[in-house]
Amino acid sequence: MVTKLEADLERERLERHWSESELGRVKSFWEITQRDMEDKKAELRNMENTVEGAEERHQLEIKVRSVA
Repeated sequence: MVTKLEADLERERLERHWSESELGRVKSFWEITQRDMEDKKAELRNMENTVEGAEERHQLEIKVRSVA
């Protein structure tokens, strides 16, 4: 009876250790993914600003050419 309880206790300890390790991996993956997402959002904002600037220059060129 005691040896069975000791074996159960050891199994529970191992499972807890595995669960904690798994939780650490998931948290790490989440943090990395969040940083990647923020980087991609910044890239998107920069690209949108670039496109917006190009559109403004294009509209200005159209106006200049239509006046000339």
